[in-house]
Amino acid sequence: MTDSPIPAVHADRRGVSLLMTMLLTLLLLVAITGATMRTSAERRSAMDGAATVEAFALAQSGLDRYLDGLTTPPSVLPDSQTFNLPGGRAVVTLRRFRAQGSDTLLVMTSRGELASAQRYDPTAAMATRTVAQLVRYGGGSMDLPAALTVLGSLGQNGNSATYSGIDECSKESPIAGLSVPTDSFSVSGGGKGGGKKGGGGGGTTYAGIDGSPDNEPFDLGEMDEAIDAVEIDWQGIVDGSALPPSALVLKANGNKTPTGWPSMNIGKKEPSWPLIVVDGGEQRLGPGLSGYGILVVTGDATFNGNFDWHGIVLVGGAVTGNGNNEVKGAMFAGLNAKLGSNVGPSSLSNGTKLIQYNSCYVNSALSQFGGWQRMGNGWVDNWPSY
Repeated sequence: MTDSPIPAVHADRRGVSLLMTMLLTLLLLVAITGATMRTSAERRSAMDGAATVEAFALAQSGLDRYLDGLTTPPSVLPDSQTFNLPGGRAVVTLRRFRAQGSDTLLVMTSRGELASAQRYDPTAAMATRTVAQLVRYGGGSMDLPAALTVLGSLGQNGNSATYSGIDECSKESPIAGLSVPTDSFSVSGGGKGGGKKGGGGGGTTYAGIDGSPDNEPFDLGEMDEAIDAVEIDWQGIVDGSALPPSALVLKANGNKTPTGWPSMNIGKKEPSWPLIVVDGGEQRLGPGLSGYGILVVTGDATFNGNFDWHGIVLVGGAVTGNGNNEVKGAMFAGLNAKLGSNVGPSSLSNGTKLIQYNSCYVNSALSQFGGWQRMGNGWVDNWPSY
């Protein structure tokens, strides 16, 4: 038996296995490299997305930090502050958005900047996100029926008192000069030149009232209606539940100065206007007690001499005026009627009196009750950076 020679076709296949192995290895290497690159890209995208979310959290935290630390609007706008937070920082800027009369709308932008070390690639730029919120700073508010509001009877003898609802600050529309319950205001005496119109006898028409409507006393309705119309939490003020921590509560001392009365220069007011509560049956207020802010007297009050007050005066009992007294802002008397108490008649007849509405003094007195208001539908997370 003789060996047959290998056909040429089989001889040409030598080394094919090695070539196929190398080709498969190359294909496997390409697949692994592609999978690795895809995994890396997805990881980078996920970490960058997480970085953006964390930058968003920094921006939102910046808004909250800014408002928590700012008790009053800054005097100069725009105002910018930087807050260092875990993982990055927030740069918050407050700008004027719109000013219309006394209403100023502000926009607060916060740019969260995540530290670059938090990124997939430490050399990459920091992740940022900007959010914005429309805000308004509002002081406390008070519904003012008139420059002087009395829950009870008010007697006017002569023509020496002026109750003016014309805003001395010239920022708000006129209000009534005087508001009382139905048939609670009486005038006697008077004469030509500014007292009771026509002079002589008694009546309810008085020429010393300026304001709206028609320079006449504003009728609050019957007593129960008048009590409901005066929207003051007098019970909360008397028991202290509606008072801020800054309120100074003193005991009434009759015709003497209550112990602890603060020193005030009415001609040079401090930025912070005080709230003083004089608690007791009766307090006489003379020139040495002139001041500004919110003055609360839970009992009767008698104004003696040249007593002046800028801001708001709230009296629980009756008011008696002796001497030349001025209240510029707004004044209420007879508020104990809201507690069911009988309040005696008030009289501002002796000496010259001026109760003048002043919206600036009212707003300044109420500033301690103010705060930031976030406007509804006023938050965006796509505010352009500039």
